[in-house]
Amino acid sequence: MPTPRQDLRRALHAVAFQQAGYFTAAQALEVGYSYQAQKYHADAGNWLRVDRALFRLPEWPADADDVYVRWSLWSDGRGVVSHESALSVHGLSDVDPIKVHLTVPPGFGAVDDLVALHVDVLTEDELERRRGWAVTTPCARS
Repeated sequence: MPTPRQDLRRALHAVAFQQAGYFTAAQALEVGYSYQAQKYHADAGNWLRVDRALFRLPEWPADADDVYVRWSLWSDGRGVVSHESALSVHGLSDVDPIKVHLTVPPGFGAVDDLVALHVDVLTEDELERRRGWAVTTPCARS
């Protein structure tokens, strides 16, 4: 019979598995990890601290698309990979953008030097959903 600790771990892993091993502090809190427990797991090396309030399972294998999951979570799921980054994802450009380009809705307030933000409202038919992130389709306006 699983212990409550094992149940917590399984619940967190279920979230992380949908997001390339990443999860936010809010998601960990939602499954039952207090902020004190989160600090413990990060300090103990059970979780890798990627950014403020963003973690990753240390045993998760690296993938080229990981960067897009990371920035999607940073944007609380509101950012969509677009512009030069989307062209690269779709193999339509050989340019490797220095920054990740995200289209975000009006009113989005976060900024980071590693992200180029574009403000727009995208429709569902302009998006292609991937595991843990979304990218504009090649025919999207952005």
